[in-house]
Amino acid sequence: MLRVNREQLLNSLESVSAGLAAKATVEQSSMFCFKDERVWTYNDEICASAVSPLEGLAGVIKADKLIDILRKLQEDELDVDVEDNKLIILGMRKDVELVLQKDIQLPIDKLDSPNEWNPLPGDFSEALTMVSQCCSRDKSLFMLTCINITDKWLESCDNTQVIRYKMKLKLPTSALVRGESVKHVVQLDVTEFSETGAWLHFRNPAGVVIACRKFVFDYKDLSGPLTVDGGTRAILPKGLVEAADRAEVFSSDGNDSNKILVELKPGKLLVRGQGASGQYRESKKVEYKGEPLSFRVAPKLLKEICTKHNECELTKNRLKVKGEKFTYVVCLSAAEPDKPKVEE
Repeated sequence: MLRVNREQLLNSLESVSAGLAAKATVEQSSMFCFKDERVWTYNDEICASAVSPLEGLAGVIKADKLIDILRKLQEDELDVDVEDNKLIILGMRKDVELVLQKDIQLPIDKLDSPNEWNPLPGDFSEALTMVSQCCSRDKSLFMLTCINITDKWLESCDNTQVIRYKMKLKLPTSALVRGESVKHVVQLDVTEFSETGAWLHFRNPAGVVIACRKFVFDYKDLSGPLTVDGGTRAILPKGLVEAADRAEVFSSDGNDSNKILVELKPGKLLVRGQGASGQYRESKKVEYKGEPLSFRVAPKLLKEICTKHNECELTKNRLKVKGEKFTYVVCLSAAEPDKPKVEE
């Protein structure tokens, strides 16, 4: 019989939930695997592990059932035991039995264990957040769903926008990792990384490790799209961060591609977030005298950009923002016609 802290156990399980598959793509990929004093998850693109409070436990358990019951129990401390093929959890006048499969099918033993960990720059998670917002969601354009991580920068492109964030990493070769995978890395506040075989491993101070599968492609050279010459300087208006935040209330409404529309017209900038349940519009005064233009951008990325830099460069078909460490370029199109009026 083992006494465990419920919150500690729950935190350990939730920290590796990124490796769970919504649909079982690999045998046991929707289960928690307990092995070598750690809890593991694996879905072919992500493998995550953390120290397990369930010392000595070996086997796999249905993830959603274990998480759900732990969240609904109220005891601070729980007694845990194993009987035959069952994990027994005992609370105050209550008990839980979960099927425990002793046969581990997940291929976690095939992953190379990192021998050397390298420190990550302090702004790595910040850079990853920005770059992941420019990845395509179109799976038919697989390479554009990835982030290109090199020893000099992180970059991504979705064919309408491109970003490059300068950062030195001890990485012998460039690595492509899925944008959808690395968003889980950001949430862990990782401080170290390592490269082995087909995986990039990231680790945080609590010892949680998340490995993202690398893909081998010759990533397109983004130097051309990042070059914008002969543009007109413009100042992004104050309050754009807050406007983007409000617009996201609707743009994030069940939309896989969460983007807001930004329109530039002489003297003003308009922000619109639209979703299944409605829309939000807001206008700002801006020093701009050119032709009406518009572009779509992830609100989180726009907020990050505006927080770091308030100037942009405009040409007939591109908008460029160049910060201290990043360069962002988005394709422009003719502004969409006005919908409901917004007070100027």
